[in-house]
Amino acid sequence: MRCRRTAHFSLYKRFLDHPEDMLTVWESDSLRCTGKSADAILPPFMKLDPSYQALASDFLATHRSTLHEDRLEVELIRIQHISANVASLANKRVLDLGCGSAKNKDSHWNPIGRLWQRWIKPKEFARFQPWYCRILQEAGAQPVGIDIRRNAGERFESHAMDLSDPKALERFPDESFDHANNYFLTVPKNSMYARSGTSPSIWLSLAWKHRFDNYNQAKERGIPLEDIPKFYERQNWKRMWAINDGIFLQVQRLLKEGGIYTLAEFAYRKKKGVLVREKQIPQSRKVFQPLT
Repeated sequence: MRCRRTAHFSLYKRFLDHPEDMLTVWESDSLRCTGKSADAILPPFMKLDPSYQALASDFLATHRSTLHEDRLEVELIRIQHISANVASLANKRVLDLGCGSAKNKDSHWNPIGRLWQRWIKPKEFARFQPWYCRILQEAGAQPVGIDIRRNAGERFESHAMDLSDPKALERFPDESFDHANNYFLTVPKNSMYARSGTSPSIWLSLAWKHRFDNYNQAKERGIPLEDIPKFYERQNWKRMWAINDGIFLQVQRLLKEGGIYTLAEFAYRKKKGVLVREKQIPQSRKVFQPLT
């Protein structure tokens, strides 16, 4: 008897509430009944250490009305790339670049759309809030969130910065963080998301700052009118990759030896003063493997 197709993280939520009723497993892109024990359906990243299961359960209970399940899944996967268990996160200083904000509007630019999301679909509106820092705070770490918007009222340390400014991170001293995270604020040129996965805020900031430069360059090169939008996009992506490279060097300076930097789908570890790529962070939990 086939199960109703549903989001795989909703399945995990149901397990937390009624484990005795859940007898399904994740297979490929569909869900089906198999008769296996309830323990078999636990996502791999939850099986690694019971402490993460408890953390997720408590966090869901507290933020069930606004927490977007897919976002929780993503954040937990990235957090387990810096720590195999919750206990080892205690007092770790973790930098989150582009952490998000309760005032973030990236999910919808239309005012009517934002009103709809805020009151009718609160989880969608809350997708870009600082969940990574909140989860780390709950786990006993010391997150430091950086976003272009302020995070007044949050329990973690936060700073409002424009990270397109190459000097933005210079205020922090060398080796002042244990780990760092960049969840698609910027993307490296070798990323599979190199032309799509970046923050709308920083992208629009780039487009606005360099609008006259783009116009003058297009005019000097004689770019046809119909090709100007694509030309602008290429120029802005080059600037985005340059910003990413600058942030990478700053994070390399800021991390302690052995610290991990999760950037887009990649994970780097600092060895002998240099960030070395070690693992790729999979988008599917089925193939997830933590750094050891």
